[in-house]
Amino acid sequence: METAGKLLKEWGPFAFIVLQFFLNVLVWKLSGRFATRDELKEQDEKIEKHDTRIGDVEGKVSLIEKELEYLPTSKDLCALKETIAKHTEIYKALKTSVKRFEDYLISEGQKK
Repeated sequence: METAGKLLKEWGPFAFIVLQFFLNVLVWKLSGRFATRDELKEQDEKIEKHDTRIGDVEGKVSLIEKELEYLPTSKDLCALKETIAKHTEIYKALKTSVKRFEDYLISEGQKK
């Protein structure tokens, strides 16, 4: 027991200083990993700004979705294309008929 007490007396202050040094290093390392109140407040403000921007974007997307509801679908466009093709055929036939009438009237007018 005397040797333990003697050992503690001789090395105790040195061991205490070394232990205190390691604890200070540990606290110093850990203090960089935790945010301060100012940093947390800054982060909250940034988050609020992002939330506001997200809300704005969601509103714009909702408007676009409402507008898209009224746009024609691909089926509508295909049906329109078919209708235009049919009307083009009818127009060509009508144009041919009108041309024939015109030619007939011109030729009858030249005969007189």
